[in-house]
Amino acid sequence: MRKVIAKGVVVVRSSRLSSGAVGRNVEVDDDEPGTIVSGELSPSKSRVLLKLALIKTSEPTTIQACFDRY
Repeated sequence: MRKVIAKGVVVVRSSRLSSGAVGRNVEVDDDEPGTIVSGELSPSKSRVLLKLALIKTSEPTTIQACFDRY
């Protein structure tokens, strides 16, 4: 995963469980590799939001702000 992120691919962590949020730096260190966390969004909703965010930017901190907002 680190190799892919180093090449500029944005990685979003999400959960397939029916409830519960994916928290930033809770289960794993998201800051070091630069992964985005989905919060309470499902994987399918996360994919849609990521596609919309990538229209504007590929900067992980800006994309994380989008996920934090929605």
